Parts: sequence; structure tokens; C-alpha cells
Amino acid sequence: TAFYAKFQGNLFGGNVGYTLDVLSALRIKRRPLGSYKWITLYELTDIKEVEDINLDFKDITPLKIDYEYALVPVINNVEGEYVIQQIKPDFQGVFVVGQEKIFHTTLNINTCGDILPQRNFNSSTANPLGSKYPYVFYNGTTNFDSGTLSATYVPFLKDVCEWDFENGCKYRRELKDMLTDGRPKILKDDDGCGWLIAVIGNSITEQAQGHPYNVITSFDWNEIGNLESSNDLYFSGFINCNLEGS
Repeated sequence: TAFYAKFQGNLFGGNVGYTLDVLSALRIKRRPLGSYKWITLYELTDIKEVEDINLDFKDITPLKIDYEYALVPVINNVEGEYVIQQIKPDFQGVFVVGQEKIFHTTLNINTCGDILPQRNFNSSTANPLGSKYPYVFYNGTTNFDSGTLSATYVPFLKDVCEWDFENGCKYRRELKDMLTDGRPKILKDDDGCGWLIAVIGNSITEQAQGHPYNVITSFDWNEIGNLESSNDLYFSGFINCNLEGS
């Protein structure tokens, strides 16, 4: 028999019912193209009916680099065959990404159009007697980026392809509320760089550049994790599972 279908009032041929009996979960995974390390971005569990496997997942964490995404069935708690698709996100400007809101701009980004972070690490210098050169000691493994982001934020009207400067004040207020909510953020730009960050300091500053609509908002930030770590993304609230744990 080449094909045997029960149908039973539908067009699934009885095959989906059998799959649901053994399907433990569905996972969405991602890795940079050329990397061997997958991280699980989303896991769908509690699958009982066909309607439960309808997925509407949006990845808000990727950088502007080539990725491979995989849809992975988990059968009796064992991963099945990976269905892989290569994708490269395409965007312009800078994004500040929170768990519920995303703010984007291409206007007045640090006056040069780039984020330009600094790298921080701990070291100490000792000047021994009788030596021309000092000794340099590196204290711990601290190694992270930090910087200041200054830019003009206003809503963008996609239907007419225009910036809505008249509603810029409300938009900036929403941005400042998000920046000061005490939760991790993702900062990324169109040259492929990105960071998992915390907003630091005691204020978000604004300065008008010769016109009330041309307002530059500035804040300081520190890198606090790795965007390719499922552990860091999970505990920052950007993914719903931590299967890799690193």
C-alpha cells in the first residue's frame, strides 16, 4: 500500500493525528552562518491539537548578518530533523530594542552615523625599582563595551515615508519611559554590530539643535551580556527558553 488515508472528516489523512501523539514540542533555533552553535529562541510545548502548532514568532534580537534559522520538531523529547532556512536581516539606522517596544532612528546618530563604543577592561601598573619598564597586571576577566548614544527620535510614517516631527515629543517620552524601566535592552545598528545593554547613569538628556523639532536624546550604556548566548537572552527577557544554558 503506497498511501492509506483515514481522513475522518478532514484532509490530514490521519498523519497529523499520529504526529501529535509523539510530538513533544516545536523549537525555533538560530545560528550565525558558518557557526556550529545553535541557540533556541522559542519553544512551543503543550501541543494537543493541530491548531496548537500554528506558529507566529518574530525574532527581535538579530543583527544585520547572515543567519541560519531552523524549525525543529521534538519527538518523545528527542530533536528530529532540522528544517533550515538562510536569512539575512536588512535594516538601516539604529535600533533600541526592549521586550515590548522597539525604537528606530537614522537621524543625527552620534553626529557621525555610528555608535562608536569603547572597550573596558581592568589592569594595574607597577613601577619596580631598578627597572626601566613597568609591570602590567590584568585583574580578572572583565571585558565589555560601553558608550553614549545620541540621536533624534521621531515616529516614521510608513504609508507616506515621512518623519512625524509634530509627534516627536510623545515619541521621546515613550522612549525615555522604556530606557528607564530597569530592564535590559538590545542596541544594534546597520553595520552588523549589536550589544545586550543596560542603560546607566542618572539621566536621559535632551538638547534642541537650532529648532524645536530637531531634538537630540542622549543616554549612556554598558554591555551586560552576549547576544549569541541563550542564557543571557533568556534572563534578559528576550526569549522564552534556555535550553543551551550558555
